[in-house]
Amino acid sequence: MTAGAMTGKQRYISALRGIKPDKIPFFAGNYNAYITYTYGISVREYLDNPAHTAELMVRFCQEYQFDQFLAGIGYILYGCGPELGVRWEWAADNFPAAVEGPIKTAADVERMQAPTEPSGYFKNYLENIRGVNQAVGETTYVTASVLGPFSTSCFLRGIENVMLDAKTNLNLYNAYMTKAMDYTRFFAREVQKALSNPPQMPTFNEVFLVPEMVSPKFYHEHISPYSDKLAAELKLTNLFANMMGKPNDPMSQKIGRLFYDYVYGTKESLAVIEQVAKAKLPGLPGMVSVSGRALVQWPKQQVLDFVRKGVEVVAAAGMVPCVSVISVQPNSPESARDVADKLHALRDLIDAYRL
Repeated sequence: MTAGAMTGKQRYISALRGIKPDKIPFFAGNYNAYITYTYGISVREYLDNPAHTAELMVRFCQEYQFDQFLAGIGYILYGCGPELGVRWEWAADNFPAAVEGPIKTAADVERMQAPTEPSGYFKNYLENIRGVNQAVGETTYVTASVLGPFSTSCFLRGIENVMLDAKTNLNLYNAYMTKAMDYTRFFAREVQKALSNPPQMPTFNEVFLVPEMVSPKFYHEHISPYSDKLAAELKLTNLFANMMGKPNDPMSQKIGRLFYDYVYGTKESLAVIEQVAKAKLPGLPGMVSVSGRALVQWPKQQVLDFVRKGVEVVAAAGMVPCVSVISVQPNSPESARDVADKLHALRDLIDAYRL
């Protein structure tokens, strides 16, 4: 780092505050497949050896000089692992999927009780976060997910049942959502401790809050009274609320729907970037997100051209641009090498770009 240059943490915080940093911040989202394919470890080793996985995450972070970094990616699933009675299914050497939750009846809800001490994969998750943060947290803005009450309920009850309960069995829905808030409080307390040295801020995460499944009306009636209330209590930003807009406000809801595509890059659209950047929604700097599909399938020059144009669009909208590779998920070792070449090219573009 040259004399007078910002650290990655300083750079990202500056961008969050709308203050021009010395260069464009760069950050990574989901990258667990990149770790397994690039460093040749199995999914089981990734999840069962959190200290070693933390070392590999640090290598990944340092190689591309990410300014903001999400630790603990892929850990089943941020507290709702088998230790809570959720059944996860392993298929070959893929990351496991939740297939069944323990809540079947009202009596099961009565027995729901938030943990008091970390165990199982949640304990591994915390060890991984702690290892990453202690290694790079002085110079990198490290964060980690705190699972919100809606997503916690979806793991414990099953998302189809949760959506149906809100319509046909509201008393049951309200009962387990209320108890799920205590689970989120527990998750938040433990993740904050794991991020305490040096101090960082967790990310409030509702992983099931996807526009194709949850409408703004459903969100404001059935999720916001729990998630937004709890995020405020914990003093954490609920970015996912931006995706739902304001109650009874179609224009803000339209921008909210675009916000999802903006964060995840799913539309691969400069027009989406421009519309959302102009709205200046809270919680993030100006985002130029490269979708997982683009990172894997597009030629390198196409990726670079899209990012360069996206940065110009965000800057023209009056926001500080940041580049995000939101999903670094190659599908083979060869694909991982190709993705690595694109990541190095993006790093070079960022270093050369003058804000």
